[in-house]
Amino acid sequence: MAGTTDPQGELFDVLTPEGERTELTVTRDVAHRSGLWHAAFHLWIAWREGEEIFVLLQRRSLTKDTMAGRIDVSVGGHFRAGEYDPQRLRQGADREPVLRELYEELGLQADPRDLRWVGSRWSQHQEQNTEDYEIQELFLWLLPAPPHTLMPDPQEVAQVLAVPLAVLADLLTGALPNAEARVLWDGTGRMPADSKTVVTLADLVPGRRAYWRAMLKLIESAVLGRPLAVLTLRSRGAGEE
Repeated sequence: MAGTTDPQGELFDVLTPEGERTELTVTRDVAHRSGLWHAAFHLWIAWREGEEIFVLLQRRSLTKDTMAGRIDVSVGGHFRAGEYDPQRLRQGADREPVLRELYEELGLQADPRDLRWVGSRWSQHQEQNTEDYEIQELFLWLLPAPPHTLMPDPQEVAQVLAVPLAVLADLLTGALPNAEARVLWDGTGRMPADSKTVVTLADLVPGRRAYWRAMLKLIESAVLGRPLAVLTLRSRGAGEE
């Protein structure tokens, strides 16, 4: 993890595989190389433009300690030691860690009541010198329009993209070889409305296609006002598709 800008001394609670807090805490670097379960979250941001639903994705900066340079969910972060209480999260409380990361990564602020908890995911990710086991709490923030006040942190984020949900879904199933995305920000500032890029499966964080497909179905249901079923997802490790 040499050269990373992520705070390696940040303390995380060690969890049991079922998500219960133990009495142990470890630093971020130990958690990410030792396969110790710890708590994290993903926030998905979406909105509707006419008949089309868009999802906001970010390209992780090249100095991230895991999956650097890959395209990821809208916002992702960790619960610091003492912050994780799954029952309170599911009851609508304790949104502060998510709000903090939303502001740190994208420069956006939200009403905590608008961040809807939609499920949990058990993630096991292995790469060189990394064995990252996370219980990820999943949140959804529906916007009335694209965000207009993006101020991402370049140490966290290299690019912010808006991708049509239907196009992203076709990319994930293999129906399309690539997806055209609108570039909202790329490190030099807010981009013109016609700035575009092409995204392929190789650009995305690995091993999450099944998870992303499930989330896209949930996002579509939420935007269309349909009832939502809580997601409980378990990854199959590096080979999950």
